[in-house]
Amino acid sequence: MRNVRCPRCKSEHRLPNDATGYTCSGCGTEWVFAKCAQCHSTFHAPARTASWTCKRCGFRNVSAPAAEPEPEPEPEREKGPNVLDRARARWNATSSRTKIIAIGAPLAVILIFVVALMATGGSGPSTAAQLAAAKQSYCIHLRELTQEQRGPAVNRAAKKIKQDAAAFRQAGDATTARELVAVTHAAKRVVAALENNKNPAAAAAAMQKAIGKAPTC
Repeated sequence: MRNVRCPRCKSEHRLPNDATGYTCSGCGTEWVFAKCAQCHSTFHAPARTASWTCKRCGFRNVSAPAAEPEPEPEPEREKGPNVLDRARARWNATSSRTKIIAIGAPLAVILIFVVALMATGGSGPSTAAQLAAAKQSYCIHLRELTQEQRGPAVNRAAKKIKQDAAAFRQAGDATTARELVAVTHAAKRVVAALENNKNPAAAAAAMQKAIGKAPTC
């Protein structure tokens, strides 16, 4: 047995001769006995000290890091079925009726689309649909025209009705297109009468007459 004194708090400890270190009961410091590799002198050193200089000979001592244990290899995961295998198994488990529906539904949708395309000649919406859309647009713009009393607003509505006339002409209704063009011309005369203050009432009456010859909304 031998007596050692803690360098930090000076507490005495009685240790076995072969002790490599101790924990001080006074200050709690964990000490190891470091031995100089050159002069073989022994000194107190804090635990886990990586390097230190010998106080007697000045030799720089470096502690060899403890070898870390090699990590255990992870167990290989069992490979489950891939996406294709799962899909194949699910399909095989499906009833015959469900299989027929699953295959037939997309084909029915394609067939309906083909029939609709053939009905319209493959060139887009039918003429009836185009005429209905053109009339709906005209009725909206006509309300704007008849509700406005200011020149700029009347002029804007007239420009929209001119576009509606082009839509009727594109749908094959040239007669209605001419009637709407006549409405736009009458509206422009109303704008000029309002701007010049030259008998706007007569111009408005002429516009109403042109509107009466156009489609009824």
